Amino acid sequence: MIRECCVCHRVEQKGKWHADLIFGRHERLSHGYCPDCYDDLMVNIEEFSAIFTRKVLSTASRTNAEG
Repeated sequence: MIRECCVCHRVEQKGKWHADLIFGRHERLSHGYCPDCYDDLMVNIEEFSAIFTRKVLSTASRTNAEG
């Protein structure tokens, strides 16, 4: 089975990711993330989580101060 990155569309072959690999239309294909796109995604998730957590804590502290 061939894996294709769902972000950059590079294709994995034998553990290496290639931008210009062509495969037959009858090949089985699976989608996921290449290591570079996965790392970028994790950074974005961590940043979002930090922002969300700050907003939740800020809202909670305002609610507690009012109540």
